[in-house]
Amino acid sequence: MDFPEAMIHCDSVEDLPQIPVGAVIIHQNASLQDGILTQLHSEGRFWGWRIYVVSSSEYSSVLSDGLYESSSIQEALDEHHDRYKLINTKNDVDPVVGWLGLDKSRRLLPYKDVNQTSIYSYPLISAIYPDLNSTDRYLIARVKEDILTQASLLDRIRICGSCASGHLNFVEVCPSCQSIDLTEQQSLHCFTCGHVAEQNQFKRKSKLECPNCLTQLRHIGVDYDRPLESLSCNSCTHKFVESDTLTACFSCGAKADASDLAVRQLFEFKLGFHGEYILRNGKQVTPPELRLQGKVSDTYFVNIVDWLNRLAIRHKEQHLLLGLYLPNLTEFANRHGESKMYNLVDQITDRLNGLFRDSDICCLYRNDVLLVLLPKTNLEHMHIVKEKIGSLSESIQDEDFALSIFAWNLPDAEINENADAWFEDKLSVIYAID
Repeated sequence: MDFPEAMIHCDSVEDLPQIPVGAVIIHQNASLQDGILTQLHSEGRFWGWRIYVVSSSEYSSVLSDGLYESSSIQEALDEHHDRYKLINTKNDVDPVVGWLGLDKSRRLLPYKDVNQTSIYSYPLISAIYPDLNSTDRYLIARVKEDILTQASLLDRIRICGSCASGHLNFVEVCPSCQSIDLTEQQSLHCFTCGHVAEQNQFKRKSKLECPNCLTQLRHIGVDYDRPLESLSCNSCTHKFVESDTLTACFSCGAKADASDLAVRQLFEFKLGFHGEYILRNGKQVTPPELRLQGKVSDTYFVNIVDWLNRLAIRHKEQHLLLGLYLPNLTEFANRHGESKMYNLVDQITDRLNGLFRDSDICCLYRNDVLLVLLPKTNLEHMHIVKEKIGSLSESIQDEDFALSIFAWNLPDAEINENADAWFEDKLSVIYAID
């Protein structure tokens, strides 16, 4: 095989040159090759490189630029360099955006492995963001921001609602008692007397004869027919045409009706319009928002608090406004990396959604300040709220996680004078702790 004359032989990824753009050709057996491909992407600095393999392996189609061909490599490298020059601030490029953006033909592809609980994974995302709590949430967020766009649907699977496993067993059960002990049953219906019974009861010396009226049944549709009932339950003797279908998860054992299973769609992704913009301008991916139940915009939240405050004054009611101050997510990402940031946001979202009531209203007032309106609650109940939020803080598995709690009783007459100014005043109190 012809290799470029200028090629440098390296024994490990660490030995590769510290240059932002280049090409690497992997010549290893399949098991070692997949490990090297994963390591290259996990390093974060090789998004600007072309990555080729000499032979195919499990991950080569999802983590490389394909098989090395000496006849086309120079043209590909020239185009790669030209596109790399268009990036203004190369140090701030997200590796996923950079990898997909430097070659229009690259795609973010799922990989099927039946030995995995989830069946499908996205090795590129897993390599770049190994601490990510949910790849699906990451992809949904990036599509919503138009950083990624769905190119085509590759597969659709049903997954367990309890553990998201794709390893499911579909079992036909009796619609009456849910037993799995079913028997296929062939019955006959005599037109002469109307008698219905199992087919073996009509057999007489290799002929069909009604055991009730002794009429010989020669022609189906004229002398007899077969009723629709074709299944019988051996547990409750119920006869039926169609069984119900239950699923049992091989991973966690949970059982559910087949119609209640979650559906996971597997897409291939390419860079979206906003992703192209980020690539050209070198801006980092914006931090994800908390995906809270009952969340409203800041303007709507201010208006509803103003309105509820007026009602509280008139009817002598009491409500509680809660302020939760979270660490600045952008600074957190700079210190610990974006993968930890996404993991942190996923954890906070899950815990908060289980904490608040359906009647509570949430507002992400600033990127790091969450306001929660708790109707019919006052400061006397604050100890209960603190206990719940305290348990939330303890459950977040990150030593740098910090959460400060603020509370204000409603009504407050100053809100009606200027609600926006009142909220900004409370915001300054929150930020004053820094």
